[in-house]
Amino acid sequence: MSREKSIKVRLSEYELQQLKQEAEKQGIGMSDFLRKYISKLPKPENFTAVKTA
Repeated sequence: MSREKSIKVRLSEYELQQLKQEAEKQGIGMSDFLRKYISKLPKPENFTAVKTA
């Protein structure tokens, strides 16, 4: 899957440490941890995937 979008999120030091800790427990990076969490959310309504050749 092509990943061309990015977001910037402001976190407190505590939230950042929570994120780092959980990602480390799973042996993955913070971005992968967040993608894994997001993948469990419901599919957006009216979402049409863009197909590339």
